[in-house]
Amino acid sequence: MVDFNFQPKGEKSDYGWYSRGYIPHFDGGAVCQFITSRLCDSMPQSVLKKWKESSASDVEFRKKVEGYLDSGYGECWLKNEKVAQLVENSLLFHDSVK
Repeated sequence: MVDFNFQPKGEKSDYGWYSRGYIPHFDGGAVCQFITSRLCDSMPQSVLKKWKESSASDVEFRKKVEGYLDSGYGECWLKNEKVAQLVENSLLFHDSVK
Protein backbone atom coordinates (compact mmCIF):
# COMPACT_ATOMS: atom_id res chain seq x y z
CA MET A 1 0.00 0.00 0.00
CA VAL A 2 1.25 3.51 -0.83
CA ASP A 3 1.84 5.85 2.11
CA PHE A 4 0.19 9.21 1.41
CA ASN A 5 1.60 10.91 4.51
CA PHE A 6 4.20 13.61 4.03
CA GLN A 7 7.69 12.90 5.24
CA PRO A 8 9.68 15.60 7.05
CA LYS A 9 11.53 18.04 4.81
CA GLY A 10 14.48 16.36 3.16
CA GLU A 11 13.52 12.85 4.29
CA LYS A 12 12.27 10.45 1.67
CA SER A 13 10.25 7.27 2.12
CA ASP A 14 10.54 4.30 -0.24
CA TYR A 15 7.12 5.18 -1.66
CA GLY A 16 4.90 8.10 -0.86
CA TRP A 17 4.82 11.84 -0.47
CA TYR A 18 7.82 13.84 0.67
CA SER A 19 8.97 17.44 0.53
CA ARG A 20 12.13 19.12 -0.66
CA GLY A 21 10.91 22.39 0.81
CA TYR A 22 9.09 23.92 -2.15
CA ILE A 23 6.99 21.39 -4.12
CA PRO A 24 5.54 18.13 -2.76
CA HIS A 25 6.90 15.03 -4.49
CA PHE A 26 5.41 11.57 -4.84
CA ASP A 27 7.33 8.39 -5.53
CA GLY A 28 4.85 5.63 -6.15
CA GLY A 29 6.63 3.01 -8.18
CA ALA A 30 4.55 2.21 -11.26
CA VAL A 31 1.78 4.68 -10.38
CA CYS A 32 0.74 6.87 -13.32
CA GLN A 33 1.45 10.54 -12.68
CA PHE A 34 1.03 13.82 -14.52
CA ILE A 35 2.72 17.18 -14.50
CA THR A 36 0.84 20.44 -14.83
CA SER A 37 2.68 23.48 -16.07
CA ARG A 38 1.66 26.91 -17.24
CA LEU A 39 3.29 29.60 -19.28
CA CYS A 40 4.61 32.69 -17.52
CA ASP A 41 1.97 35.06 -18.89
CA SER A 42 -1.06 32.82 -18.30
CA MET A 43 -1.87 34.48 -14.96
CA PRO A 44 -0.64 37.83 -13.64
CA GLN A 45 0.99 37.53 -10.23
CA SER A 46 -1.04 40.52 -9.01
CA VAL A 47 -4.30 38.61 -9.64
CA LEU A 48 -2.92 35.49 -7.96
CA LYS A 49 -1.82 37.46 -4.88
CA LYS A 50 -5.16 39.31 -4.62
CA TRP A 51 -7.17 36.08 -4.78
CA LYS A 52 -4.91 34.32 -2.31
CA GLU A 53 -5.46 37.12 0.22
CA SER A 54 -9.22 37.44 -0.34
CA SER A 55 -10.34 33.80 -0.73
CA ALA A 56 -12.19 32.28 2.20
CA SER A 57 -10.74 28.81 1.58
CA ASP A 58 -8.12 26.96 -0.39
CA VAL A 59 -10.88 25.34 -2.46
CA GLU A 60 -12.33 28.75 -3.41
CA PHE A 61 -8.86 30.02 -4.33
CA ARG A 62 -8.08 27.00 -6.51
CA LYS A 63 -11.43 27.23 -8.32
CA LYS A 64 -10.77 30.87 -9.17
CA VAL A 65 -7.26 30.09 -10.40
CA GLU A 66 -8.30 27.08 -12.49
CA GLY A 67 -11.18 29.03 -14.03
CA TYR A 68 -8.85 31.87 -14.96
CA LEU A 69 -6.21 29.53 -16.41
CA ASP A 70 -8.84 27.72 -18.47
CA SER A 71 -9.95 31.06 -19.97
CA GLY A 72 -6.92 31.25 -22.25
CA TYR A 73 -5.44 34.60 -21.21
CA GLY A 74 -1.91 35.44 -22.26
CA GLU A 75 -0.19 34.68 -25.54
CA CYS A 76 -1.36 31.03 -25.63
CA TRP A 77 1.94 29.95 -27.19
CA LEU A 78 0.90 26.32 -27.47
CA LYS A 79 -1.66 27.30 -30.13
CA ASN A 80 1.35 28.00 -32.37
CA GLU A 81 2.00 24.67 -34.08
CA LYS A 82 5.80 25.15 -34.18
CA VAL A 83 5.95 25.89 -30.46
CA ALA A 84 3.58 23.02 -29.65
CA GLN A 85 5.72 20.63 -31.70
CA LEU A 86 8.87 21.78 -29.91
CA VAL A 87 7.26 21.15 -26.52
CA GLU A 88 5.94 17.75 -27.63
CA ASN A 89 9.36 16.72 -28.93
CA SER A 90 10.96 17.81 -25.66
CA LEU A 91 8.51 15.75 -23.61
CA LEU A 92 8.95 12.68 -25.81
CA PHE A 93 12.75 12.90 -26.07
CA HIS A 94 13.41 10.21 -23.43
CA ASP A 95 10.24 8.20 -24.10
CA SER A 96 11.19 4.62 -24.83
CA VAL A 97 7.67 3.62 -25.92
CA LYS A 98 7.68 5.37 -29.32
